[in-house]
Amino acid sequence: MERRNILGCLWTSSIFPGYRAPADHVLLRIMIGGARRPELAEKDDDAQIDIALTELREIMGVESKPDFIKVFRHKWAIPQYNVGHAERVEKIEKRLTELPGIFVAGNSYKGIGFNDCVISANQAVAGIREYLKKPG
Repeated sequence: MERRNILGCLWTSSIFPGYRAPADHVLLRIMIGGARRPELAEKDDDAQIDIALTELREIMGVESKPDFIKVFRHKWAIPQYNVGHAERVEKIEKRLTELPGIFVAGNSYKGIGFNDCVISANQAVAGIREYLKKPG
């Protein structure tokens, strides 16, 4: 664990080039708080901005002042898996084998990130396609 004051930083303008920022700018989304540091999410906007800018300076050497800053608060944005989650998912998957035609997907099973959700959706779609090919 890095023991940073941010959870992470998404280069949103690289993920969605041409849609999130002008060509000569970069849009970064910094996440603060989470299950490990919930007290940071309770800080006021100015304190959170200071945390984000300090971390970007220390980690990436960013010295320039942002042209635009907006703080969004999503108290329950990312699910936190409880102890025993993997075992619960195994039980769900086993039960689903007894319920043909029912498929599940989403961040509540095998990963919370966007990429995990895409994989989950693709797996569900593949299962649905196979199910629909079966006669009767």
